[in-house]
Amino acid sequence: MSKSARTISKAAEEPDFDAIEDAVRATEQGRWFLQEFARRNRTADTDRLLAAIEQLYERASRQHADADTDHIHRELAGTYAVLQDTRSRMAELHGGVETVDPVAAAMRAATDIAVTAERMREIAESFRKNGMNEDLCEEMDQHIAGILAAASRQEMSGRCVALLSLGLGEFEARLSALLDLWVEKKTMEIRAA
Repeated sequence: MSKSARTISKAAEEPDFDAIEDAVRATEQGRWFLQEFARRNRTADTDRLLAAIEQLYERASRQHADADTDHIHRELAGTYAVLQDTRSRMAELHGGVETVDPVAAAMRAATDIAVTAERMREIAESFRKNGMNEDLCEEMDQHIAGILAAASRQEMSGRCVALLSLGLGEFEARLSALLDLWVEKKTMEIRAA
């Protein structure tokens, strides 16, 4: 209830109110005054009501935006946790050493396989020169060719892993930066409150 309405309500309880109102309404100027007073009073009430509605809308919008931001933060934090878990699991595969570079390990394995296969090819060639069974030497050459093809695929896989590892590392760094920004923003909001 507005201040003027409370005043009128309070005045209505007084016995002379009706007599005063009748006296004011008796003249053209008095009727104009009452109409203008009522119009201004309604306008003031309407303005206060619109301001209150606008404040409620802004508050609801901020709360909705905060809820969306909180949801996004939870999803980003969950994604970051998955990346951290993946790093830990990869470390477990390498004997618990987190600093092992999986790309370097894959490339080293491909190189080791290729070197071993080449050594086997030299041995097969030596067998041929010493008159060993040609069929056995041919079979060894076929297996060596298969091993070298597998080493080549391992090397290509290592390159793909390198690209993925670089991309995931960059993704992890950006995700970490986003999470840090969110924490900083929330800290500033809490301090401002």
